[in-house]
Amino acid sequence: SALAAVDVDSDGDIDTLYFPMTTSYKPPSEGGGLSSVIDPGSSWMYKACVDTSDPGTFTWAEFYDPIDDGGLLKRPEVYYAATTAWHTDGQLGVYWGTGTPYDRDTNSRGYFFSVKDSAPMNCESFTVTPISDCGTNGVYKLGVDEGLTADPVVYAGVVYFPTYQPKTDRCDGGTGRMYGLRYDDCSPGMDTDGSGAADTTDDAYTEVTGYASSITVSDAGTILYGSSSVTADGSDNSVNAITSATNPFLGTSMIAWMEVF
Repeated sequence: SALAAVDVDSDGDIDTLYFPMTTSYKPPSEGGGLSSVIDPGSSWMYKACVDTSDPGTFTWAEFYDPIDDGGLLKRPEVYYAATTAWHTDGQLGVYWGTGTPYDRDTNSRGYFFSVKDSAPMNCESFTVTPISDCGTNGVYKLGVDEGLTADPVVYAGVVYFPTYQPKTDRCDGGTGRMYGLRYDDCSPGMDTDGSGAADTTDDAYTEVTGYASSITVSDAGTILYGSSSVTADGSDNSVNAITSATNPFLGTSMIAWMEVF
C-alpha cells in the first residue's frame, strides 16, 4: 500500500509509481549482505514506469538514495507512501518521510524528503533535484525518534503529514504533530498564530495529543484529522480541523462559459 500512483498525462490511466524499497540488510557495497540481517535495514525510493502498450510491463529505476543523493549516513526506514504535486516549472514534486509504526525507540533522527522529478514518465532518463529551501539535498530534518504516523497529503499547495516523537522515558508518552509545509519551499503553510495568513511568523506544525491520523479534505475544503487520545464519549479530540490558509483554486481561471436554457 506504500506507493504513489500518478496519472502523469491525465488520460485516466496510471503511468508512474513511486514507492519505498526496504531490505533487512545493508548492501554488499557497504559490507552487508543476505547473511548479515540488520533491523532496521536500508530503504530507498524507487520509481516504476508503466508501458501503456502493455500495462503489465514496467521499467524500474532507483529514484532516490538517502546516502548518495541525500547525504545521510544511513538509509532510514520508510513505511508510509509518497505523495506528489506538480510544480509551475512542469516538474513533479515527490514527498515522503521516515518512520514505522513498529519501532519508536531508534534514537535516530527522522527526515522528510522533498524533491522534483524532471521527467515523471521516463524511468531511463530523468533528473532528481532537491526542492529549494527544503533542507540540504531536499532533506527536511525532524526530531530524534520522530517519525510519520500516516501517509503525507498535498492539498492547496501545502504538504500535510503527521508525526510522533516519544519522550526519553517512553512511559511518559510523547508529542504528536501535524505538519503543514508549503510544497514549493517548505515554509509554514498553516495559520498557527491566527493572523489569517500563513507566513514566516507561523509554526511548521501544530501539536496533537497522542498520535495523529492522516488528513482528509472535506468538500468544503476543510482539512480534517483524528487523534489517538479521543475521549471515551467522543466529545474531545475525535476530529481536529484546519482551515486552509491558501486558495485551493489559485492559478486556475475560467476559459469558457456556457448557459443552457
